Order: sequence, then C-alpha cells, then structure tokens
Amino acid sequence: MEDLELLLQPMMEDGKEAIGSMGDDAPLAVLSEQNRPLSHYFRQNFSQVTNPPIDPLREGRVMTLTTRFKNLGNILAQDETQSRVYVLSSPILTNGMYTRMMREMRDDVARIDCTFPAPEPGEDAGATLRKALIRIRAKPSRRCRSTNARTSC
Repeated sequence: MEDLELLLQPMMEDGKEAIGSMGDDAPLAVLSEQNRPLSHYFRQNFSQVTNPPIDPLREGRVMTLTTRFKNLGNILAQDETQSRVYVLSSPILTNGMYTRMMREMRDDVARIDCTFPAPEPGEDAGATLRKALIRIRAKPSRRCRSTNARTSC
C-alpha cells in the first residue's frame, strides 16, 4: 500500500515522479526555528548503508549492472541452451543497442507497447492505469499461444 500511495499515486494524479527521503528531513536543532529537546542538539546523524552494496563503480567485486537476456536453464551445461545469450553491460539501453538486440534475438522477442494516454481531467486515473495494465499483461499471453507456447513464455 505504501508504494501505491507514495509512488504511483503522485505519478497518476500529477504526472510527476514521487519524491521521498530515507533519513531525517528535519533541520538540525541548532538551525531549527522550532523549540527542540536538548538531546537533539547532541544527536548523531548517520549514513544509510545498503547490504549488499549498490555502487558498481566502487564495489565492482560484489555488484554488477550486467544484464543477460535469455533463460539460461542449467548454467553448468555446455550445450546450445547456453548460446545466443545477449548481454548488456549497463541497464541503459541506447537506440543502437536496442536495434542490435532486436537483430540478435530475432523471433525470441515481442514488442509490447507499455504507453497509454494520460487520463482526462476528472477521469479516474486508477481506472485508466488498471485498463492499461490489463492490456499490457494480455499481450505476452497471446504471443505465446500463437508461437506454440515456447518454454520462455
């Protein structure tokens, strides 16, 4: 519910990305215009640490942005199931990389249009989003049925 209320709702209603914080948004007690307890003047601020680290530049040994496109099955097998795996070194997909990926993956992919028109003023944004999600979710199912239900579908 928190994700729906804090992230999706502002996007649906205002067309803006949600803004949030993981820390204490209050000003330091010394700089605050409101009266604060004496203990707040001596409170230690801390840094948020993630586990595992999510900094691929400084934590290259334990974190990568590499993305593989294909179900690898048994990763120990050395057969044709391990071939034709398209690998990207970054989650950012340029137009050139997209064109090459589509060429490499041939018939193994389907394009699904995930865009939908913004709701008109006064229209229920949730209903518009729900309708679009139903359409988007139905696309892969139709493609799988039409291609003899491959195991990757």
